[in-house]
Amino acid sequence: MIKIIDTRPAFNKFLEEGSLTPDTYKKLYYNKYKEALDGLAITHLKNGLADLDDIIEKMDFKWYAEQAKKLETMDCVDRSYDILSEAQKALTGNEDQEIECYLLYGLKTMSGCSTYVNGRTVLMIGLEWIAEFKMPTGELAYEYLLVHELFHVIRFSDKEILEEASRMSLSSNILNDEVISAIVQNTTLGQCFVDEGLASIAPAIVRGDTIDELTLCTLLFYRPEELKILKERASELLERAKKLFNSSDQDVIYEWTFTNHGLDTDVPERALYYLGAKAMLDLLDRGIFKFSEMTTMRADEILKHI
Repeated sequence: MIKIIDTRPAFNKFLEEGSLTPDTYKKLYYNKYKEALDGLAITHLKNGLADLDDIIEKMDFKWYAEQAKKLETMDCVDRSYDILSEAQKALTGNEDQEIECYLLYGLKTMSGCSTYVNGRTVLMIGLEWIAEFKMPTGELAYEYLLVHELFHVIRFSDKEILEEASRMSLSSNILNDEVISAIVQNTTLGQCFVDEGLASIAPAIVRGDTIDELTLCTLLFYRPEELKILKERASELLERAKKLFNSSDQDVIYEWTFTNHGLDTDVPERALYYLGAKAMLDLLDRGIFKFSEMTTMRADEILKHI
């Protein structure tokens, strides 16, 4: 069962107020979706809620207004529902799992993420990113982004996967603050390598696409010049990353998996997405696993074959 939460009306109300200040933003938008935005901060910002006030103070609301204008006529709700319903059935074989998708204006900018809201794992799509980012194929990234984040939700609905990421013994796959905190603290670079690699190729698996270079560029949300750099340095970067697979240090995770956040590093942004995607494709090409098997397989079992 898919539920779409469209936050655009509340954001438009904030824009129409005319006072584009952090206080007005909090009153008309943030407070309405506080649980979701806090979940986003916890899982997607390096210092979590500790950074939230500073992030909000520095948000360029005029830029957000421009992005919102581009999305006024886009049918995000029905389109999201259709894409997610088909993908859920393709990835799980059923449509019973309850999944919520927030169409959200993020904190600064974000593409998408899966996170924790009021005891549930949900997925979020950054509307400002959809309006701004141009794909190398000319297609909207929307479908790819939805399925990428949906895959994370499906994978982290498995108790064994949650236990591996949190290093806790759990009685069920029901999330709570303790489990989420443990996941944030204990997830390793190797687990991210597997999770992001699988999520990155999931949209092509669902569509039945052949994954050539242009498709890979689109799936990973890279510009062609970014992909070129990663291809040239792939062997070197993979060997460096493998030495850090057991690390759960937050600086290491952000250096390789998200953006670099001002870190002094020569690692290309989001390098682990490319490295992970290529490794997962290699396992599929060699017939080591089927994609459906890897969806609920512990990362450490997959990493034995890398």
